[in-house]
Amino acid sequence: MSALLALVLMAAIALVVATDGPVAVVLVLAAATAAVGTVYRPASGALIPETVDESDLTAANGLFGMLENLVVIVGPAIGGLLLLAGRPVYGILFNLATFAAAAAAISRLRVRSTGTAGDDGGRLVAQIAAGVAALRRNSRARTLVAFAALGTAVYGASTVLYVPMSERFGTGADGCSYLLTAAAIGGVLGAAAASRLSASPRLSVIILGGMLSLALPFAATATITSPVIGFVLQVISGGGMVVVDVLALTTLQRDLPRDLLSRVIGILETVALGAALVASFAVAALIREVGLTDALLIVGVGFAAIATAGVWPLIRADFRTGSAASMRGRRIALLKEPALVAAASPAS
Repeated sequence: MSALLALVLMAAIALVVATDGPVAVVLVLAAATAAVGTVYRPASGALIPETVDESDLTAANGLFGMLENLVVIVGPAIGGLLLLAGRPVYGILFNLATFAAAAAAISRLRVRSTGTAGDDGGRLVAQIAAGVAALRRNSRARTLVAFAALGTAVYGASTVLYVPMSERFGTGADGCSYLLTAAAIGGVLGAAAASRLSASPRLSVIILGGMLSLALPFAATATITSPVIGFVLQVISGGGMVVVDVLALTTLQRDLPRDLLSRVIGILETVALGAALVASFAVAALIREVGLTDALLIVGVGFAAIATAGVWPLIRADFRTGSAASMRGRRIALLKEPALVAAASPAS
């Protein structure tokens, strides 16, 4: 339904642009398109566990993140080529075609979420409250949502920082797109690495490492003016963000009841978007007050410090998980021991 509504709205935008209609109407339709797309991530996040085995969750989420970042790399290139045709409507029609392809692909799915939102006639407020209650009962889930929001806040800050950073690097207006591409390349590499990293029993170490890889490159950028080094640092930052997102989502899918998963992911998306908005305004004000160099240091070191201070619930969860696994191992060994003794005795 989300893709179909977006398809209709994009067709309306194409019509307005082709007929030189009012810009205000285009803006309203674009905002509506973004609004109907907000349900996609919660719905897809809840459906992924229904379509793949639990052992494949990290790989599936990693592929999802990889494709998102590939779109960031390929999309602007396609848009630039379409603009060479001299008709902006061609780019909008191409976007319309992508929504049509998405709707066709989704229509082929033969799986339904086990979520119960709306089945009992409950209002939206009640459904959100159920998601909040699920987070209250699970400290690890709360922390993962917070880390995902923190990572998106760094992304929000980067959208403001990239322009003055590119000016410092001497790359002009094109520099911002280079930095965005670098972060997207890092996202592709981070998604590929997430499957291997997920095998670690220390989720807290991986999540914290991802956050530090995301934030600290901005602090390092404060001391350099080389566009090449700046590009490499943003590759590292983009990789860290995707590692955090993929592992956080995978752990939520494994930890939370299926019927509440989409509600919790919806809360995550709302909190993350709010964090990105607040961070972008805050960093813009910070640059005006203290300048780019100090703003980069504050963003890089500040977010890294917040992540380090907030990782303790994940460390405690890792300890509990490790203790439980150790107890299960000892029980299995005790159950097997009599059979081993009997097999080794002469009477057998």
